[in-house]
Amino acid sequence: MHRKNNMQKYPAIPDFTIEGPCGSGASGDVWLARDKSGIPRAVKVIDKLRLARQGILRREEKAVTVYRAAELKHTNLIEIFHVGETDEFIYYVMPVADNLNKTGAEYLADTLAARITLNGSMTPSEVITLAEKMLAALELLHSKELMHRDIKPSNIIYIDGEPKLEFL
Repeated sequence: MHRKNNMQKYPAIPDFTIEGPCGSGASGDVWLARDKSGIPRAVKVIDKLRLARQGILRREEKAVTVYRAAELKHTNLIEIFHVGETDEFIYYVMPVADNLNKTGAEYLADTLAARITLNGSMTPSEVITLAEKMLAALELLHSKELMHRDIKPSNIIYIDGEPKLEFL
């Protein structure tokens, strides 16, 4: 099984073929996958045992449920297509971030963190525009009594060139 950094081994996700890792965070790992139709998707896998040890499993389960039930639609919030659960994991399916690797050799998720690493700093105008978009997304989350607990550059992903806040 493939490992990258501290990521778990490939998880078995119903109806998806895992192609490889594309990110890792405090609450879970993100995998590049294809659904049964061959459409590329990102699948975030949240290890129940890891969250239970941190004492936040129920909180995260509730956040996933509320996020999906609220059917939050905002240009700058990540869309969640499906939420599922196995004995070991909670997982959700979302669009794949743009690929920063233009050679196509290996997938490199287009996140704000990756852009800063590759390009250095942003102009003041770019920072203001990005901040306005993220604040508008947060305003919608807060209106549904949801709170983002981990805002950072790696949780801002670009899909079709548009920045989107990954909430969960």
